[in-house]
Amino acid sequence: MQRDHGCENVMSSGTQNSRAPLRVGLLLHDQVSPRWIHETIVHLLSAEHVELVVIIFDGGEHGHRHSLLFRLWTTVDRWLFGKQLDLLARERKTYPVPTIILPARTGNRKCVTPDGEIEKVRAFNLDILVKLGSCDLPGTIVTCAKYGMWGFLYNGYTNAEADVALFYNLNAGRSTYELTLLAETRSQPRVLYRSTLHSDLFSLHRTLIVDCRRRSQILLQSIWELYQHGWPKVITGSADEDIVKAPVQTASVSGIMPEFITSWFVRSLGRLCRRICFREQWVLAYCKACSGANMAQRRWGPLTIVAPSRGQNYADPFLFERCGQTYVFFEQFADNRPGTILCAQLYGNGTLGEIQQVLAKDYHLSYPFVFEWRGDTYLLPESFDNRTVEVYVSIDFPQRWELATVLLRNVTAADPTIVEHNGKLWLFVSGLGGAETEFSELYLFFADSLFGEWRPHPLNPIVRDVRRARPAGRLFFEGDHLIRPGQDCSKCYGHSISLNRVDVLTETDFMETPLRTILPNWLPRVSATHTFNQGGDFTVLDGMVLVHRWSPSRWKPRALQPIFATAV
Repeated sequence: MQRDHGCENVMSSGTQNSRAPLRVGLLLHDQVSPRWIHETIVHLLSAEHVELVVIIFDGGEHGHRHSLLFRLWTTVDRWLFGKQLDLLARERKTYPVPTIILPARTGNRKCVTPDGEIEKVRAFNLDILVKLGSCDLPGTIVTCAKYGMWGFLYNGYTNAEADVALFYNLNAGRSTYELTLLAETRSQPRVLYRSTLHSDLFSLHRTLIVDCRRRSQILLQSIWELYQHGWPKVITGSADEDIVKAPVQTASVSGIMPEFITSWFVRSLGRLCRRICFREQWVLAYCKACSGANMAQRRWGPLTIVAPSRGQNYADPFLFERCGQTYVFFEQFADNRPGTILCAQLYGNGTLGEIQQVLAKDYHLSYPFVFEWRGDTYLLPESFDNRTVEVYVSIDFPQRWELATVLLRNVTAADPTIVEHNGKLWLFVSGLGGAETEFSELYLFFADSLFGEWRPHPLNPIVRDVRRARPAGRLFFEGDHLIRPGQDCSKCYGHSISLNRVDVLTETDFMETPLRTILPNWLPRVSATHTFNQGGDFTVLDGMVLVHRWSPSRWKPRALQPIFATAV
């Protein structure tokens, strides 16, 4: 399988698998299917580890028949937010694969499948039957595939009801939803993948576009993992009752549409006015730790704000101590120009020294993670646009840096973060699963040496939750507990910071527990805060503030509040 992110060299064990390809069957509605399904079929046909042996058309109806008001609103939604390639657009395509058409009653989504049709499917000796159609099928069809029938669920809704499930989510104002890949087997349902993803609070269409892309990625990756590692490694657990039971809704979609449209229009108008009146700017904030402060409560203050000139942004601050001096490294970026890495000394009296540029490339750099290893000082920036994870060594601190090694190549890696723990180096990074996974999936690698072989953790992705997956700063100890800051991107990119206690960190296992959240409420009009670091006597973080577009002068904060973390 050719992944979009092209990182087989780091995602798999690196050994060639000589087993026969997996025999896969697809269950679709008919030849007129959404574009994302056709693209998934193309991937399956080109994959060496997959043999697509049959396509089954269920002959049922195209999902739900929605009210006129719902259809009108979704048309407006697509017009407003459907600027990108529409993966939901239906296309008619044929493939050089045998097909079976299952009969269905007219006007009824319940398939009436004779035993002879089931035997036709069983004759293909399938390993996997993937359900992407809209028809309910008899339970005996799961016996037609060795590893059962795979399909997606949304908090109990089926794949065919994705628009209904995500619309109810939008109506309720929930910024996340749970997506599950479930295998219905002869014995019991098995969970193959379960993740908490972002739900757009303004557009159902945008949520569905990202969702169908994620479904394709998850399906292709799960098939690859089954081929590479076997069935026991793919199963993440048995299906809980709350996953498979049907949800109960007190109102129909048509019944709630008038109230929903009114609420949606008011919220959308407010968002439009905010965009017209304000611009977004990222700034830095730092403070000195209060004497005798209770670190477990995460409270400091007062804050000092470092705001760049108009049109510029400061973000991703990291603190580093060297020879008794404290330095802050951070990213500077502007629209349509790649980010660069800046540095300034932070003096003991709380003043900031001269800001100077220390690293720039012809591609975007950000998240300047600085660390010391074996007596040398290294800089690990994010180089997502270059599809690498690069490490630079200090030649003349802090001004000059040279490339020391490339840890990962041909990957889309966001916010790489290293910690040395229990005699090993551990690399946390997000985004390796393809588009959108930089917010919802966290991957882990480990090595004995910075310049050694970096091996992927067998549980990758170790976190599948948009509320804490993406790294948000250096890992640190609080007493005996290792704390990992993670970004909460559920409401928007980098909305807040989740502080997570690492309970287990070994070559075979990983577990963490969310403890507290740093909210974007420490400065007026802050709408996001996504990097948190400590060093020496200082704490530093960033925030995205809303600045009046027509203000002729440089923005200055009016009032400051101490930062603190609320319990989860």
